[in-house]
Parts: sequence; structure tokens; C-alpha cells
Amino acid sequence: MRTGESIFSLFMVLLCAAYLFFSQKIDIGTMNEPGAGFMPVVIGVVGLLISSIILINSLKDQIVKRTETISAVGMKRFIGCAAASILFIPVFDVLGTVVAVFALVLAMTKILGEQGWARPIFLAAASSAIAYVLFIMILDVTLPLGIF
Repeated sequence: MRTGESIFSLFMVLLCAAYLFFSQKIDIGTMNEPGAGFMPVVIGVVGLLISSIILINSLKDQIVKRTETISAVGMKRFIGCAAASILFIPVFDVLGTVVAVFALVLAMTKILGEQGWARPIFLAAASSAIAYVLFIMILDVTLPLGIF
């Protein structure tokens, strides 16, 4: 793996750790009656484990193989993904779940190089709809509605 992948993996470890830290402020509940914070904690733990494994593997690969430099395009994509992830939090509170998920998925697909607009808009709309149905309708989780 390349140096850029190691840096991105480290960023994901830190992001998942921060996510897990802040998600523990929500009531977790019990195994029989999980609270609103149960799934965020599970997602944080799983994300932290997976990103840690990827980081360790990328660091092992760098020790064994030669290291490569990060391309300018790769660095721009990394910074764009980091900025979109960080901006997601205030947008989530202000504009609400559906708009924030739509904006995040749209931004990520365009930052990662998806050509055209039809597919990114479809993916963003589908992700928003799935998030709405899953969390609000099925799991009955109260999520920010924002100004809408």
C-alpha cells in the first residue's frame, strides 16, 4: 500500500475514535432494550476495528515494500473527503438528517472522481431515503430535522 493509504487509514482511525467517543454521550440502553446510542457505538467500534486493521496492514506493507509519494490528485481527494466529513456534523444539526446525508454522499462521490451528475445524485438520494426509512421509520430514532 502507498503512503497516502496509510495517512488516510490513520485519519479514519482518528475519525472513528472521535465518533465513538462522542457517540457514548447518547444513552446506550441494555441488550434487551437498546437505546438511541446503541447503533452509533456499534458502528464506532466496528469502524475503529476495521480502520485499525487496514492501518496496521498498510504500515506492514510499507516496511516490506518501498514507499511512494502521494500524488497531487490523491492529496486533493484526501483533503476533500476530510473536509466533507468534518462539515457533515454542523450540516447534520442545522439542515437535518436527510439533507446532510444527501450532501455528504453527493460531495464524496464527486470528490472521489465520479463523472457526470446523474449517478452521484441518484446515490445521494437513495442514501438519504435509506437513512430516513431505516432510522426514522423502522428504528424510530429521533434525528435532527433541521430547518425543514
